[in-house]
Order: sequence, then C-alpha cells, then structure tokens
Amino acid sequence: MMSRLRALIMREQGDDRAAAVMDQTSVPRKGDDAVGVKRQHRGQSGKMDHCMVTVHRTCARGPFSGG
Repeated sequence: MMSRLRALIMREQGDDRAAAVMDQTSVPRKGDDAVGVKRQHRGQSGKMDHCMVTVHRTCARGPFSGG
C-alpha cells in the first residue's frame, strides 16, 4: 500500500523527492448531528470518548534538511 501511495504522490507532484504527510485529528462531539460521531479512541485525551476522527493528507516537496 505504501509503495502505491508513494508512486501516486510522485506522479501527482512530478518530483521523486515528494513526500506525503498524513495526520489524524479527533474532535470531541456530542449528540447525533454530525456524520461519523461515535465512541472511539480520542488520541488527544488518550481515552474513549464521543468524537469525530478525520484523516488529512498533504504533499510536500524537497529539498528537505535533517535536524
């Protein structure tokens, strides 16, 4: 899966130094108004709670420096 994602990003960005940055965010929610709200692990609080979890992907291109 990771190699397929890497190939897709390189093709989209046209740069073999392109990198995908992925992040999960959990937002506390109460009630049934929003799609995806359920009792699940909420990373920020470190416990099970009613929240909505979203995953974000962005692309970055080099050069990158270490450190």
